[in-house]
Amino acid sequence: MYQEELQRLCKVCRLFLSTWSSPNLENQTTYQRACLLGHTDIVQCILNTGIPPDQSYPGGNSMSTMRGAFLFACQSRSMPTITALLNAGAAVDKLGSCSLSYTNSFFPGIHVFGSSSYNLSTSWENLYPIHFTIVHNNLELLQKLITPTTNKVLTIRCFTPLHIACLLN
Repeated sequence: MYQEELQRLCKVCRLFLSTWSSPNLENQTTYQRACLLGHTDIVQCILNTGIPPDQSYPGGNSMSTMRGAFLFACQSRSMPTITALLNAGAAVDKLGSCSLSYTNSFFPGIHVFGSSSYNLSTSWENLYPIHFTIVHNNLELLQKLITPTTNKVLTIRCFTPLHIACLLN
């Protein structure tokens, strides 16, 4: 009974202010919010009920922005939370799509995303967990996220993780 009720509650979304989504409101479940805030004890309790480690829902008032729980944890920089999700089987190469506003603030000094020279009408960009490790210079996590398919992890504008690492240095 307790486990079923907790699972049900972890599927309820609430809107929170967030630059990830456009407009600046993002649907987040209790579980995703716990990942974002780095509350490993709560995350582990929820994982123990059987909630998928990378639960995801559309983010804002459009279907263009979304991310899974693992991306929330990567944004938190909480290694205990990230490790709990990895141990539970979170996918390391699952993308999240965010607003261009978030992308441009996330990659300091790189404002090529959304440039008119690309002639793309999209107002969002794809980010992956590995992008957080590059921006935050987290070598410990980077080693856990590199897979044989890492070179296929592309943003909408075809940037690989190596492109982004080079642009930041």
